[in-house]
Amino acid sequence: MDPTEMLACFASLSTKKKELKDELKLVEDEMSVYQDGLLTHFEKNGIQSIKQSGMTIYLKKQLWAGKEEGVTGAEAVEALKEAGLEDYIGPSTQGLSAYLRELDANGEGIPEILQGKIKLTERFSILTRRS
Repeated sequence: MDPTEMLACFASLSTKKKELKDELKLVEDEMSVYQDGLLTHFEKNGIQSIKQSGMTIYLKKQLWAGKEEGVTGAEAVEALKEAGLEDYIGPSTQGLSAYLRELDANGEGIPEILQGKIKLTERFSILTRRS
């Protein structure tokens, strides 16, 4: 294949990629319309998952770390330092969230030194996988 043909193929595939991204965004927007209703239905009926149309639709819980209400960034940083968790000080809470999720999964909860400074917030979402 010569460079002209490669450029034409690349340009065509690039256009197709953009169109697919745009279509995916529309599908995701449409799916979000049903998210709250399904979350309410699952919670109200104690449902963890349902099989539908060859898919398993399930509830996923995630825990995210953040500052307690009224706590300054400096106070949160100081609490993390006192707990020996300096590695989790930074612009993102992803690492701290993962660490605290692990503690939660082991039944340990938030270290006492962080209580009142750092909180874990539960966020639920509806996801799917093939059955």
